[in-house]
Amino acid sequence: MSSFFNVVFSVRAPELTHGDSVRVVGSVNAMGVNHLDKAITLHTSPDLYPYYETCDPIRIPATAVNTAGVPTLTLSYQYALFTGGKFARWEDSSAPRTLHVARPPLDDKLVGIDGGDSEEELVMLVSDTLRQRSLSPTPTPTPTPTP
Repeated sequence: MSSFFNVVFSVRAPELTHGDSVRVVGSVNAMGVNHLDKAITLHTSPDLYPYYETCDPIRIPATAVNTAGVPTLTLSYQYALFTGGKFARWEDSSAPRTLHVARPPLDDKLVGIDGGDSEEELVMLVSDTLRQRSLSPTPTPTPTPTP
């Protein structure tokens, strides 16, 4: 029997405005195998904003079993920004993000929520902050000469 991980992606993206959306794509089949046309849309609400989340957990099969016989999940993923339903750009980063988790324990990026009746029902929340373009450094104020 295969082991699965149930994962909710949540990203903080306060810079998005009306008409913008954020989607997540990853290196596994359940996340589109890095194809934008298969990216998963994250949603927000007045209560959730500025966080955007997958509506339902993504059920992802374990990618390996470690030497202790524990199922593991390793994948890369990236957030894509859309405006008016069209791809605008990738989040600003030089490389995709990486998720690696073994069941148990959870790593510092994951929070176990909705424990369910078994490990198969455990839902993990991946919480990120959208990477933004670097802003120009704030100019250093020039000291005012004292008379």
